Amino acid sequence: LAGVELGLAVYHAVEPEFKEAVDADVYEEQVGMMEMVLEVDEIIEEMTSIREQFCKY
Repeated sequence: LAGVELGLAVYHAVEPEFKEAVDADVYEEQVGMMEMVLEVDEIIEEMTSIREQFCKY
């Protein structure tokens, strides 16, 4: 499937949809520190735009 667009919705680890789907303790341990240094709002905006343009499902 290399090079084949599947049209699936994907989420970044700092997006609320992903954050709500995982255990809070695991999220904090694995992602919490990065969430403090990344531009979370910009990531969410970009990922939302990508999903709106390219997701089929």
